[in-house]
Amino acid sequence: MTLDEILNDAFGLLAAAIKDRAAPFRTVALATVAAEGAPDVRTVVLRSFDAGARRLSVHTDARSTKVAQIQAHPAVALLAWDPMRRLQLRLRGQASLRAGDAMTRDAWEGLPGATRHLYRLRQAPGTTLTDPSPNQYDEAPEAFGFARFLVVEIAFDRLEALHLTHLGQIRARFDFAGAAVDAAWLVP
Repeated sequence: MTLDEILNDAFGLLAAAIKDRAAPFRTVALATVAAEGAPDVRTVVLRSFDAGARRLSVHTDARSTKVAQIQAHPAVALLAWDPMRRLQLRLRGQASLRAGDAMTRDAWEGLPGATRHLYRLRQAPGTTLTDPSPNQYDEAPEAFGFARFLVVEIAFDRLEALHLTHLGQIRARFDFAGAAVDAAWLVP
């Protein structure tokens, strides 16, 4: 396998995750920097991927902790794992937040109604509750949910692929600077 083949495979798997809800890379771990400087990691759903621009996106509630973390420290990392292929991808980049524009509206309208409903929670995600009742939603119009909906765009400048095979491990790094790609094999 060549470095080009590894990168093309990684990009193909990320692109497939957008269309296939069962794809292994559909859910990825997103790491941000917490206020005290510690890492903070959560699973998110990959919503878009543009290989040419090296951009991907996830969605979030404007009141979530990760929003303040990204505003303070836009450097983020993503981790994806495919257990069948035994392939791990790590991406590093800069996150930006989008709200209320045409692209965000298109993303909102592309979501199933049940997913849009999640943005109508009365309290911010992570708020302590005394009762786990499922009736924690505002009965306000759907526009209320859209006002809390953000797209987190991540422009990544590094991708690492680690493939665990029965013959050993293969690891490669891809650093992106403009149109140039600095690719290298790494010791696993």
